[in-house]
Amino acid sequence: MDEIKRAIASGEFNIKEMGADVIPTMNNTLLQLQELMIKFEVSLEQYKSSPSDILFKKEAIKTAPGEK
Repeated sequence: MDEIKRAIASGEFNIKEMGADVIPTMNNTLLQLQELMIKFEVSLEQYKSSPSDILFKKEAIKTAPGEK
């Protein structure tokens, strides 16, 4: 720990420079995670009325005109 403190104090350990490569990748990953969560939320809403469809549904249910 003392060596790390010394490196930071002397400027050898430049967090800004190290983060320059990591931050864009992290940002992209977080955007992909956000898209995944939105898709997951939509899927949960679809199965909210009939949870057994997750395991047993074999074909799409045809809705009548005016139904959602």
